[in-house]
Amino acid sequence: MKRLTLWSVSTLLMMLLLGPGLQAHAGATLLSAAELAGTTAGVCTTCATDPGAPPTQPPRKKGKTWELVSISTTPATQVGYQLLYEVRNSTRNPMPVSESYSNECRHVMTSGGIGISKGLNVSIGTTYHCARSLTVSFVVSPGTRVKLYKGDMRYFKTYVVREVQAWSDGSTTPTGRTDTGKEENRYSVYHPVENPL
Repeated sequence: MKRLTLWSVSTLLMMLLLGPGLQAHAGATLLSAAELAGTTAGVCTTCATDPGAPPTQPPRKKGKTWELVSISTTPATQVGYQLLYEVRNSTRNPMPVSESYSNECRHVMTSGGIGISKGLNVSIGTTYHCARSLTVSFVVSPGTRVKLYKGDMRYFKTYVVREVQAWSDGSTTPTGRTDTGKEENRYSVYHPVENPL
């Protein structure tokens, strides 16, 4: 008997609590298409995609390329020098001197793999020349001599590249492969040094 009474009271309480909600739900009506469009401006904020639009195709693979990630450069150091010539001025008039020389610019990729070769469009071990002409001008003062020295300079660059997968939508994603290459750069500088006779 107690069990029956307890069940009856529980059922009555549930009906009292749920009754107003059931009545409100029972009174809801559907909106017409025009009224819905007027209320939401035709935008569905809970729809994943427009049901009338054709299904989108996933992007297709277009191939793999290598892209540059970073470059680091060491300071230039002098690795050698030589005396080119000496000019003496024992007159009373200044003696201007002006000559053209090559800066002897050249560089070679001393290490690296297929990523460096493709990403930078270079051949490992091949020397590339980038020389240009320099004008060296100075004045030899009366009673002095000038020695012209050529200094041989060198610095290194380290390149890091990574492989990326290209997609038909224009995006790229890294494949996880990287490559590192070291490039040796050399060039010449010219220094006149003046001393008394």
